[in-house]
Amino acid sequence: MQFEFAEPFHARAITIGGRGGIPVGRVLAGEDGTAFKTLVTLPGTQLYRQGQVRTFAFPETAARFYRIEMTGSPLGPAATMSQAPSEPARQYVLTKAVVHSGARVHRWEEKAGFSFLFEYESVPTPEVPAETVIHRSGIVDLNSKMAPDGTLEWDVPAGRWTILRMGYSLTGVKNRPAAPAGLGYEADKLSRKRRGYDPTAYLPALTGDRSAAPDKKVLGADSPAMGGSTRYAFYDGDRQLLGRRRGRPEPAQLRRDHQTSDCTIKVSLSVLCQLCQVRGPRRPISG
Repeated sequence: MQFEFAEPFHARAITIGGRGGIPVGRVLAGEDGTAFKTLVTLPGTQLYRQGQVRTFAFPETAARFYRIEMTGSPLGPAATMSQAPSEPARQYVLTKAVVHSGARVHRWEEKAGFSFLFEYESVPTPEVPAETVIHRSGIVDLNSKMAPDGTLEWDVPAGRWTILRMGYSLTGVKNRPAAPAGLGYEADKLSRKRRGYDPTAYLPALTGDRSAAPDKKVLGADSPAMGGSTRYAFYDGDRQLLGRRRGRPEPAQLRRDHQTSDCTIKVSLSVLCQLCQVRGPRRPISG
């Protein structure tokens, strides 16, 4: 797929969306349509389940031709974890392809939580000139200028303004894997109030009543299926307690292990009961 401009276009980022994920390939730029240089290698570092839209920022480039070269199908979980070569697709379907002249945060979709990465140090945003950044002093909060019926009353100062509307809604993501009775939309796992899940009600053994599960000794929160937010279910203020009682590895070491292997955290039920009763329920546990 190729973009052609009559005059050199100054680009700083490109947003690509793909059905099933971002294909394997490259983003290239060139002046004459024959010689190209690589700006981005696709799909870039990613979790074993990737998102469907991704923004790549790169140093400012002036070119008349920008090309998206696709050589392999989007990588699924198995191919991502095994790093096996990608097979060419019978056809490539892009849902979005936009070249940006303005500065963008590199991989902002993952950084905003719409999908996940193992770590973010390897995806820094390139430096940009100060004049391309919107400074906080120049931001106007329009909430106070909105009428109850949704109309805006604002005497706009002269200049070129960027209007940003922010809101929130369901992402449409559903939990997995689970029994049919447990399937549904994902909860906000970082909100104790809104996550809609209480481990003490889900498993009576956690409260000390072993009659429902007398043979259960350990609760496992299993591997990458825990997701980005539940990986840290026992860090926070419980770090010293669990580290002292169970000899748990440091978070940094656990993160390194998690990047290269299947990681399972197992916590004694008696310790978990103390955490639930003394500190209150933390975050949901899956697995």
